[in-house]
Amino acid sequence: APLEVPFIGPVNTDQWDGYQAERQRVYDSILTKQITNVVVLTGDIHTAWANDLPTANYNATTGAGSVGVEFVCTSITSTNSVVNVPTTVISSFNPHIKYLNLSDHGYFVLDVNRQRAQADFWKIVNITNANQYGQTLNDSWYCADTTAHLQHAADSSHASVGVHAIAPPKFPPNLPIAVDDPTTTDGLVALLGGYPNPFHTDFMLKYYLHQPAKVSLRLIDLHGRVIERRNLGHEGSGLHIADFEQGNLANGIYVVELSVNGRIATQRMIKY
Repeated sequence: APLEVPFIGPVNTDQWDGYQAERQRVYDSILTKQITNVVVLTGDIHTAWANDLPTANYNATTGAGSVGVEFVCTSITSTNSVVNVPTTVISSFNPHIKYLNLSDHGYFVLDVNRQRAQADFWKIVNITNANQYGQTLNDSWYCADTTAHLQHAADSSHASVGVHAIAPPKFPPNLPIAVDDPTTTDGLVALLGGYPNPFHTDFMLKYYLHQPAKVSLRLIDLHGRVIERRNLGHEGSGLHIADFEQGNLANGIYVVELSVNGRIATQRMIKY
């Protein structure tokens, strides 16, 4: 969705606001082909939004002139917004923005059925203390079937359909937030993921060892060919980061195989 503020214009020309002609072509395609129920899911801006996707004849009161809706997920722990503009100012000049949260961390639960698509925006109470858990519902917005615009939801979707948000997992103090896969690694390691993903030239793999272990890595393609192999020997408990530089790889999907005491965990990486 577009985002502009007075005296500044587009806040970030590296997003859709810097490609207005291309965005218009997408809108025109949706309208020409009469595509209904367009729901866009996005993130990476580390803030939470629920937006209509407005055309030139958009009516903020009725939602008419919207080609679809957009739900933007915030970050769990990463730094929040660099947009130094009050939310009241943003909302007043961008009436298609129905929900905006520039400060809280959390996630949204997306519930989709034949009648509507609804996002419930949840706030994590404390991200700095691993022994303090909790979450609260900030707001809920939905798009009804064929309407192409947002409406405020009176209640969260899980309250009405019986689907409950999963409580944050409990970890020992100082353990990075991640989920073990005991079926593959016997709980020896928390594979935190590869970043960035997709990657262009290089990426890093992060993992947390719960106890000292013998570690090795392989980067393989989908045909099982080994691109890179590393024998890291015995590593101590704690957080570890392995850097990969593979700018010469052909575009496609690859797998990083992490072996911990002979037990395997994998991370899929996309090269573009």
